[in-house]
This record gives sequence, C-alpha cells and structure tokens, in this order.
Amino acid sequence: MDEDYNQYELNADDLESVLPFIVEGMTDICAAVFFEGKVISVDLPTNIVRQLTYTEGSARGDTSGKVMKVARLA
Repeated sequence: MDEDYNQYELNADDLESVLPFIVEGMTDICAAVFFEGKVISVDLPTNIVRQLTYTEGSARGDTSGKVMKVARLA
C-alpha cells in the first residue's frame, strides 16, 4: 500500500453510503481507496459508537440469539 499521509478534500457524493456513520470529531481512522483520482471505497473502523434515538420493539422470547431490529441514529 502506498502511504503518503497527504490530506484530500472529498465531496459528500463520494461518501454518500458511509456519511451517516462519520461524525465530526471522530478519532478513528477511515481509509479511502482511490482509483484514477476518484474515491471507489471507504473503509470505516470496525467499531463505531453512536447514540440511538429510536428502536423497534423485539418479540418476546426472541432474545437468545442475534436479534436484528430497526434503529434510528441520533
């Protein structure tokens, strides 16, 4: 990997899929992959701490395994 530690300015359109998970003051590192001067991929940190404002209720008795439910980020 070519690591030159230069800073680049990116458009919101380039980050549309990951933008909801990036917040100001984030101390974790996001890695962007460029091809011919354009962003083709952004790798987010493995763990991201965010606050939820709403979650759907879960079904009673359905808590022993992985439970997936809809949630709204703050």
